[in-house]
Amino acid sequence: MSKILRRRILIVGGDRSVRADVEDNQHRFGIIVRHDGHRVVAVEADTTHVRSPWAQCPGATGNLPRLVGMALAPHPQAAYRHTASAEQCTHMFDLANLAIAHAARGTAQRLYDMEVHIDNFRAEVGPRGPVLSGRRRLLLHRDGELALDWPLEGDEITAGPHAGQNVRSMMRWVDASISDLDEIEAITVARRTLIVSLSLLFDMDNLPTGINERLQARTGACYAYQPALIPTLTRAQGNTRDFSDRPEGLLADRNPAR
Repeated sequence: MSKILRRRILIVGGDRSVRADVEDNQHRFGIIVRHDGHRVVAVEADTTHVRSPWAQCPGATGNLPRLVGMALAPHPQAAYRHTASAEQCTHMFDLANLAIAHAARGTAQRLYDMEVHIDNFRAEVGPRGPVLSGRRRLLLHRDGELALDWPLEGDEITAGPHAGQNVRSMMRWVDASISDLDEIEAITVARRTLIVSLSLLFDMDNLPTGINERLQARTGACYAYQPALIPTLTRAQGNTRDFSDRPEGLLADRNPAR
């Protein structure tokens, strides 16, 4: 069966601030990074437009201020060197990285639209995470222009300039081989989108909670999967959306230019 996951990220720069928003089938987050032109002075979360797979996820907003004091840097993963990412919500932390990078670059606006097509694709739980087989294709548009087209078999890109790379382990190669920050950023955004696309394989509202093998394998991966929270994780029922046939619904409250 063929399915489509769509994800949109909008980054808008302002006067000493940058706002970044994301939406897909499982997530809707927005954050604002404020700065003095040199360093981060505040990080705030939009608490009005929030949608997450776990009820505990919004609690991670309390850890975002750990980025205060960080020097603005144009690399889209610079914040990983400033604070422990595992204690943050992965998706809000991604947005913070992007906002800080674009504050450093002085970007007025950037819009990412991603879609992942899955076909005869499956994931099985392994000791080191999901074991993937079958075909996917990722398309990434940056400001309306196609920037990445990745056909994949399992986790391996099979054509194009990144052919032969495993999307789960390619960042060391990226860091050694690519200097263009726009390309690095597109790859970073694309990899996260592929991870999110695995949610298409499950009925998210009916996944088991509490202590179980699948959650234990993810212990420590992010804020919600910290050991103290896993036993109490609660599914945020009814938070799944289907944007397969209505991409215009993504970040509709932000009305991004298309």
